[in-house]
Amino acid sequence: MPMVHCILQPLQHDLREEMNIVNSNTDKCKQLRELHDRLIGELRVLKEGVQDEEREGIANPLEMVNIIKSLQKTLSTVDIELHKCQDTH
Repeated sequence: MPMVHCILQPLQHDLREEMNIVNSNTDKCKQLRELHDRLIGELRVLKEGVQDEEREGIANPLEMVNIIKSLQKTLSTVDIELHKCQDTH
């Protein structure tokens, strides 16, 4: 599990940085779309990894499940902000 943590920790840091960048209004909607696409991709990869581990009989580590939940929550927030972009155009 430490290897997964080493891989995901920089990703979570990058995502936090991207959310901070989004605060500037200039390219907010474009950045939100890019972040949305990245989150979808990362979630797909993580879920596939969990499914592979389940097929191999490896129990779901709580940490991985929590990371997926956290990314899903972030995705939900990005979705809400993207709807605001659509409402303003």
